[in-house]
Amino acid sequence: MVTKWTCLVLLIFQVATASGQDIIPLRNPSMEALPGPGKTPPFWHFCGPPQETPPDVHPSGAFGIQKKAAHGQTYIGLVVRDNGTTEKISQRLETPLIAGQTYRFQCYVARPEIYRSISRSTMQPDSFTRAIRLRLWGVQHCEKMLLLGSTPLITNTEWQLYHFEFTPNQTINGIMFEAWYDTDETYYNGGIFLDLVSPIYKTTQSAIHTPSIPALSDAESLKSFIYQETQKIKLTKADLLHKEFIIDSDSCYYFTPLPLWDIGRMLSKSAKVKIHVAATSKMAQYQEEVITEALQLGGLPSFRIKWHKLKKPPKGKRWMASDPRQQIFIGLSGL
Repeated sequence: MVTKWTCLVLLIFQVATASGQDIIPLRNPSMEALPGPGKTPPFWHFCGPPQETPPDVHPSGAFGIQKKAAHGQTYIGLVVRDNGTTEKISQRLETPLIAGQTYRFQCYVARPEIYRSISRSTMQPDSFTRAIRLRLWGVQHCEKMLLLGSTPLITNTEWQLYHFEFTPNQTINGIMFEAWYDTDETYYNGGIFLDLVSPIYKTTQSAIHTPSIPALSDAESLKSFIYQETQKIKLTKADLLHKEFIIDSDSCYYFTPLPLWDIGRMLSKSAKVKIHVAATSKMAQYQEEVITEALQLGGLPSFRIKWHKLKKPPKGKRWMASDPRQQIFIGLSGL
């Protein structure tokens, strides 16, 4: 019998050995969540003051915001306020940043064109569109340990990719994104949008370039593509998914199972096709998270990913493909 502790040890071992601390992925890097005000995307932690509400997941129509995501379906908005409070979110790293090592990562940011809310100083409606900065901190939970980087004032209203490079002088176990003012002395209302944060990676780490996917026009060709990609899925001896470090044509980085990412890219081109997935691995909960994230990073919305719980390998017309070890089964509907 495999216990929860055994699974946890296997997971930590797989992350530490597969990435070798050269690549440190972040969970839910595309900020996918149900849109709405006062909430934080899954796997991200709200670090703001308790008297203030959490950040907002957009676009829900709240605050007048309708802007489309840079990637996937949603993104997060962070604001600074005229009472000196700021919004920030953090995440614990799967493996720590090492002192003396140089790392990079990228994220999409934009300045809001519309962001209507209430001033904390006057309690009157105000605009939160004034340009601000995005700061990156090394943290212990929400406690600031080391400032790793800061963007210039974000004046662009279209999504742009911003790059960070830093060399910590101490071990860092978590990172935090913080909205910040133009200067430390002047408080005002402003905002920033954040989407698709890359893995953190050593500057010496190389990535594979985005493989091309064919233009398919019929159901049989699509089924054939899905079958071929599913056959490429690799699992470790512990039944954990093998991940690749990928760079796409927009210089965005991903650390995810490449065949599943390609399947997500292909299915995102259709507005109707849904993917059905079942994992028979003993670590099905972890597998589900990794597989869902890979498909989402490929561009497939979560509502088109349907999970099935199975105790043994499934049968039937729905299940058209599986990985070579028959741990992950995939089917399609809506063709």
